[in-house]
Amino acid sequence: MELTPIASEEMDKWIAFWNNVHGSDYPMREALFRQNTLEDPNWLPSASRAAFVDEELAGIVTVKYWQEGEAIPSYQQTGWIQWLAVAPKWRRQGIGSALLRHAEAELQKAGATSIAIGRDPGDFFPGVPSEYKETATWLEKHAYQSQGQAFDLAKVVPPITAENKPSVRPLKPEEAPALLAFLDREFPGRWAYEARRYFKAGGSGAAYLVLVENDDIVAFARTNQPATSIIGQNVYWAPLFDGPLGGIGPLGVAKSARGKGYGRQIIGEAVTYMEQLGLKHLVIDWTAHEGLYEKWGFVPYKHYEMYGKEL
Repeated sequence: MELTPIASEEMDKWIAFWNNVHGSDYPMREALFRQNTLEDPNWLPSASRAAFVDEELAGIVTVKYWQEGEAIPSYQQTGWIQWLAVAPKWRRQGIGSALLRHAEAELQKAGATSIAIGRDPGDFFPGVPSEYKETATWLEKHAYQSQGQAFDLAKVVPPITAENKPSVRPLKPEEAPALLAFLDREFPGRWAYEARRYFKAGGSGAAYLVLVENDDIVAFARTNQPATSIIGQNVYWAPLFDGPLGGIGPLGVAKSARGKGYGRQIIGEAVTYMEQLGLKHLVIDWTAHEGLYEKWGFVPYKHYEMYGKEL
């Protein structure tokens, strides 16, 4: 077995391998793999490797380590196994363990003190998909511990009724600084980081719905549509759906404005807004509150177990 670097010039090879292993559940596209891995600022090429046996691609691991300074303080010294897979015919032969050992050693060398499975900035998964129970058991044998569960929720959009007109509105381009200030104040960390990444990629602000009170943003909901400047987490697996897919989330309400029903309002009006765009399916990704959204017709369609390890 030989471990080799993952070269961007061999993109077709990595994507074909992904789709051979996961394609029926999580179909991969070139734009998504390029965005979330090869062009992600936190990708760690030295830890990411492909395993070849007799010149055949047998396994792969892609790894990230936080490299963006103080943007998210809680991510300092954090490493992530973004994706680790072994082809079925090569399993139980030590290939996955070799890839994991290499990734862990390089992360330690880089300064990581903890590792999470998924959950990376620009993640593919918030944890181990429930379909892959053997992977969860295997990780536990390598000292990874369960750290909770997460769900992706899906909804089929019913026919539109004319009276449902949302009052929550899209953000105006000139309001981008106000949104970032709101997120930094109310939800510092990943959500503010993702908003900056969206604007840096050319986003106009229209993907963010806001509820304004006394000229101040007091609630927001991020949306993702089929054509956006960044492929959002909740539309990663759009090829699985039989019509146009939209995504909702993250979303939140300012601490000072809670208790007024704004949370229910921003969810309900975000759903209506997306329905009126003609989308057939909606997804809310990575939530531990799967029951919260049942009122709007969302039910779990993906389930993950989150794993991590201290080094």
